Amino acid sequence: MTISSKLYNQQAVSQFNRLTEDAQKLQSQVASGKAFTESADAPTQAVKLSATKVLRAAAERFSDNIATAQNRLAVADSSLGASVNALTRISELAVQAGNDTLNDTDRTAIATEVKQLRGLLVSLGNTRDGNGQAIFGGLRTSTDPFVTDADGGIAYQGDDGRHSVAISTSQRLSTSLDGADAFMRVATSEGPQSVFDVIDGFIAAVENRSGSSDSRQTTDNAELRFSAAREPQTWQMRLTGPSGSANLSFDLVDGEVATAMTAINDASGTTGITASLTGDGLGLVLTATSGGIVKLDRLQIEGADGTAIPADYSATVSALDSNGDTTGSAQLTDQRHRINGAIANIRDTIEHVALRQAEVGSYLQVAELQSKIMDDRMLQIEKDVSKLQDADLAVLITQMQSLVLNRDAAQKAYATVSQRSLFDFM
Repeated sequence: MTISSKLYNQQAVSQFNRLTEDAQKLQSQVASGKAFTESADAPTQAVKLSATKVLRAAAERFSDNIATAQNRLAVADSSLGASVNALTRISELAVQAGNDTLNDTDRTAIATEVKQLRGLLVSLGNTRDGNGQAIFGGLRTSTDPFVTDADGGIAYQGDDGRHSVAISTSQRLSTSLDGADAFMRVATSEGPQSVFDVIDGFIAAVENRSGSSDSRQTTDNAELRFSAAREPQTWQMRLTGPSGSANLSFDLVDGEVATAMTAINDASGTTGITASLTGDGLGLVLTATSGGIVKLDRLQIEGADGTAIPADYSATVSALDSNGDTTGSAQLTDQRHRINGAIANIRDTIEHVALRQAEVGSYLQVAELQSKIMDDRMLQIEKDVSKLQDADLAVLITQMQSLVLNRDAAQKAYATVSQRSLFDFM
């Protein structure tokens, strides 16, 4: 019979099973690369790992939000940059439109190009991001923020809200500007105007100028009539006659031309032109005393609105035949206020949109800096997770090999001892 006992066998088998389980656990850790497979194996590490993973999830959300902000801000920056380019072109056209050498056909061509650029600006104002959301609609991102109203003007139907995202636990970042701030609140010398109102004012100025003149010249005699305000306003013009030219200045009220007649007659020694009342007393007859030209130009009118169509204030010069009948008329308007005012407003508009683009650029800088911060934070979090979660494979393999070796040696020793009988010791 063998030298053994039931208890001895049970203890040996239990020891072998424990060694086998430990080896299998180490093998699972090696296969998974994890320091522990169940929380019960390392409770403290498991708690720390769970908390670190929560931080990682939050950091990933912030990184996603930063990427969203960068995408929307890049689209906004591009749209505003294109808007500045379009407005710069309109400014160039405005300077051209003020050139006295242009004819009506040239100015009509300018107005046509400006209208096309206006349409481009409306399209840029309705730009959408990759998800189909309006960039400049405020919090109303599902519809176009800029629409044409019943009068042909451009109305803003977004709101003053700003779409923003959280980029850290304590900071939010705007992903664009609202359309009202970007396009509808340009500070000009005439008060706040929208980008589109400024452009419409310039178009009106160009189209109005196409129907008016800077100067009018006749021979011998001319009739001069005024369309003036009901309150006194200062008028200035240059009058050229057979003797020379004189710059005139006088205060005028609608229906009263005496001050203009006095100014013309006071300068008759210089110009060779005299003035007298028309039969109805509402106009003047200009006569070149020794025959020759009668020319008026460089009209400037205090308070003239260059965008009004037709012009609110003007002077009408008509040639007179030998019978005193008018044979052709031309309307003189204040070109200075019309074009120069439009140029100034357009420059204000360019500056406004450029400043809004700079604001978007500052948001992009914040997003870039925060993105770098989050990248560094994610790297540190991943290191912490790896430290808590990842196994040291070299150590595990060494432990597993040692454990298997011990188990195999124990099993061999047990087999040898369990097979001996009493006769082996006699």
